[in-house]
Amino acid sequence: MAVIEKLSFAYSGLLSFIPVYAKEQGMVETSSYFFVIYAIMIVISRPFTS
Repeated sequence: MAVIEKLSFAYSGLLSFIPVYAKEQGMVETSSYFFVIYAIMIVISRPFTS
């Protein structure tokens, strides 16, 4: 359980960093595609992973 918590904490930090970095690089539209695809993949994979 502790490993999952550490991975979740690290990944949430990454997801929080992406919009800030994309804005600095002028890639806001590209980062929005990332979040849309990420959300779609979560919806698709959720029934299989419980």
